[in-house]
Amino acid sequence: MVDPVLVSTSGANLLQSGALKIFTGRLLPLATLVTPNLFEAEILSGQKISSVEDMGDAARKIHARFGCAVLVKGGHLRQARRATDIFFNGRVETLLDAPLVKGIPTHGTGCVYSAAICAALAQGKRLSEAVRIGKQFVTRAISKSYHVRQHFALGIGR
Repeated sequence: MVDPVLVSTSGANLLQSGALKIFTGRLLPLATLVTPNLFEAEILSGQKISSVEDMGDAARKIHARFGCAVLVKGGHLRQARRATDIFFNGRVETLLDAPLVKGIPTHGTGCVYSAAICAALAQGKRLSEAVRIGKQFVTRAISKSYHVRQHFALGIGR
């Protein structure tokens, strides 16, 4: 499983272009699942994403290019009223939808989401089920967030 750390949700590039070539040429073809945020999915698919439909198109393009299942994380889709992600395994496209938790600035939730998917896979869950478990976990963790001084900490995802 690969959680690309190419671009932060604030839009900052986190990987140099030479490393991106190695990442896409060597690592992604070995992956079972890649979990890009919207900015990363734009880079990997070569297209702009401004809707849930675009997310599905990008997921299919990424799968066609690299051969792995794709989870495009759309929690930061502009004008969205829901936190919607698209999972595509090469055969079936699944929309994963949850309430958008307002007023909580998040940082690192994509990594938490991916780690929860890995944990479910380690427990023997099928990939599609592990992705659903990961979505539920991160949604609960965000909704149970609490203040620690000027910051928010994710709550327990149970």
